[in-house]
Amino acid sequence: MLRASRSVRFCAARPVDGLEPHAHQRPLSGPAWSGGRRRAEAEAQVGVRIRRRYVGAVQPTIVDGRVFTGSASGRVFSLSLKEGCAYWIFDADQQVRTAITVARESPTSPPVVFFADVSATVYSLDANTGQLRWKKKADDHPLARVTGTPRYANGRLYVPVSSIEEVAGADPKYSCCTFRGSVSALDASTGNQIWKRYTIGET
Repeated sequence: MLRASRSVRFCAARPVDGLEPHAHQRPLSGPAWSGGRRRAEAEAQVGVRIRRRYVGAVQPTIVDGRVFTGSASGRVFSLSLKEGCAYWIFDADQQVRTAITVARESPTSPPVVFFADVSATVYSLDANTGQLRWKKKADDHPLARVTGTPRYANGRLYVPVSSIEEVAGADPKYSCCTFRGSVSALDASTGNQIWKRYTIGET
């Protein structure tokens, strides 16, 4: 669902038009700043001033002047790269540890957002508005999770699934082990599973 916050300044709505390379793919033409260091010579030369901060848990994705990122609270943000204001905020069911994938299903279709949470639920949103298009479980195991970033290609979304069963296995009352890692291919338009392949045989 979408949720506004009194502590967040919202931007005027603006379409996402194109795809830009991530900042780390661009050559540095001069002094740079890592964002976290203090008293660095490069920081002084650049004259960096922090305008706005958000608590994120994953690597940001930058597309056409917007920053898309998830968080430990389950909130996914679409922020203005220039101003730091929020175009929209979406509340996932659980913590989001994956980076956000932004893609177009066709050259003329609007951009969409894909990500997953730590309960192994995969989401697709409208990149412009943050409205939910679909959400699907990638695995029904109670300890399954997705921390690897889903990848989009040719109308399909590829989702890696892992678990935290090794933690539960430390409990002598837990019947270990029943989980198998996997990769699933989902229809990017509907979220329906096309195929699923396990990384190990049945246990």
